This record gives sequence, C-alpha cells and structure tokens, in this order.
Amino acid sequence: MQHPHVNSVPLGTVTLIAVAKDTLAAVNEQTCWSGPTPLVSDLLEEFVQAITAAPGSVVVDIRDTQFIDHASVSVVFQLAKLVVNQNKRGFICCSSDVKEILDLCRLSTLCPTTAKLEEAVAELGGEKQPKR
Repeated sequence: MQHPHVNSVPLGTVTLIAVAKDTLAAVNEQTCWSGPTPLVSDLLEEFVQAITAAPGSVVVDIRDTQFIDHASVSVVFQLAKLVVNQNKRGFICCSSDVKEILDLCRLSTLCPTTAKLEEAVAELGGEKQPKR
C-alpha cells in the first residue's frame, strides 16, 4: 500500500511501514503548536490504513529521518501508540542518531527501537529482507 507519506511492504509475516523521507523533517515546532497540521493528520491517517491492513507484526521505518525535534518525536510516539492500540508487535527502525534521541525519550516503553532493519524483521519473525 503506497501513500504520499507512508509506503507499506510485506516482508513475509512482517509488514514494513516506511515513512517518506522528508515527512518527519517537515514536522517542526512552528507547524505544530496550534494542533495537528494537515501533514501530521494525513500521515496518521495513512499510517492507520497501513497498519490496519498489515496482517501481523510491523516495522515502522524512519531510517531516512536524520534529525528530529520535539514535534517530530511526538509524532513518532503517536505512531508507536497506534502500533500498540492495534495489538501489533512492532519495532521502530531509525538511524543511530535518532535512536539515541528516542531512547532518551523512553519510546521503548511503547515500542522497541533499533538501527538495524534485519534485527527487527528477524525478531518479529519476518522471512524476506527488503531491497534498499
């Protein structure tokens, strides 16, 4: 399933839900103080569609995001909560720098984080590795 902000790819029993490269970078404190922006609303709506269609566990792939601030961290927490609310096992896969920030914010209390996609897919029981 492909949307402007989310691309969903089956990997055996695991579904990779990738957030488009510049989506989280476009979420910043100037655009979020007055409530959910159209970008965030669209992202969350597309994510709900993708996660609902996923038959099993999910890996949320934000590896293309190299920098996040508190506004985009908030969005990642919302994505993790959606994984939990759908009763799915999941991982957030991100760059090492972003992982450090998410770990400091204790995202792992909702959903584990990893910088290695292969690790997440293996942990969740996926069979195939995506091409990148």
